[in-house]
Amino acid sequence: IMFIDDNFIGNPKWTKELLKKIKPLKLKWNAAVTSNIVDMPELLDEMKESGCQSLFIGFESINSKSIESIHKVQNSVNRYEKLVDEIHKRGIMINASFVFGLDEDDVSVFKNTLEWIVKNKIETVTSHILTPYPGTKLYS
Repeated sequence: IMFIDDNFIGNPKWTKELLKKIKPLKLKWNAAVTSNIVDMPELLDEMKESGCQSLFIGFESINSKSIESIHKVQNSVNRYEKLVDEIHKRGIMINASFVFGLDEDDVSVFKNTLEWIVKNKIETVTSHILTPYPGTKLYS
């Protein structure tokens, strides 16, 4: 089962209630969460106990200047490895999402990102090319 929600942990109280209800069903499930799950170890435990198999996380970039430029305040590059460790030590796989083409990127971003992925034993990667659409702030 894939819970289709931009952020499965956006309302942790609701998430905990759901996890208690699905735990007896012995389901295997996946969801998307934000990187601040690293600050919720008890919730990670409950997720694993209720059948969580993998988490989709929008890392976006391993370049802290790129993260700052897109104002993704919940992402902290210097905490990414702790995030990965906390998830992996519970036996949960990670689908890491990255965006290439941010203003602070240069050609080294590809090699650096690949090395980080291998070093951290990321199971699945989703890559995106930044596409600014007309009418958006990014396009201007």
